[in-house]
Amino acid sequence: EVGACYVPFTASPTVGGDWWDGLALPDGRLALMVGDVAGHGVPAVKVMGQLRNTMRSRLVAGLDPAESLAELNALLNWTDPAAHATAIAVIADPGTGKLVWASAGHPPPLVTSPGGTSRWLDAPAAAPLGAVPRDRPSPYRNHDDHVAPGETLHLYSDGLVEGRRRDIDTGLRLLAAAASRDRPGVAPQARCEQLVAELVQQVEDDVCLVIAHRLVTAAEA
Repeated sequence: EVGACYVPFTASPTVGGDWWDGLALPDGRLALMVGDVAGHGVPAVKVMGQLRNTMRSRLVAGLDPAESLAELNALLNWTDPAAHATAIAVIADPGTGKLVWASAGHPPPLVTSPGGTSRWLDAPAAAPLGAVPRDRPSPYRNHDDHVAPGETLHLYSDGLVEGRRRDIDTGLRLLAAAASRDRPGVAPQARCEQLVAELVQQVEDDVCLVIAHRLVTAAEA
């Protein structure tokens, strides 16, 4: 089950540089993405649309997350050298819980477990999209992990955890604490809305949050 929230920084509900996406791939796996284009307004929206659609097409075509990020970096280098963005892409197997993910300078994914525990899917930081010259090897790498039945994956943009009154380390601690709180019977969409309401009292940046919960089957119960 998947839920997602987007809250724009600007007064217009359509103008922002953050994005999320989720789609079923041809082989039955699930692709989830969150990205954050530097800046606001129409220029950021233009870049955001290009990156979102390119990422979707590359994953559907069979590229893995790291390969897809490399192509997005090449796209920015070619079409808009002044633009930069962070992004994360995850491919999840709903049957096995296997995750393959890659990040371009994006905050780390969070996995929470029943009972109030949590863990970060951390890896060495890679450069944001647009920051790697075309003549340099791609720094983006795939990382493998696993989500067990009953566990929940959280992907988000930095607007959820960082602001003028809160540094990102504090925000990450607050996110882990809030996300780890047991919410029996609360669906991912409602859980997503609750977390945004708890963590964002004043919108200072675009906010994206995607929650993917792996269900417990009857055989696993």
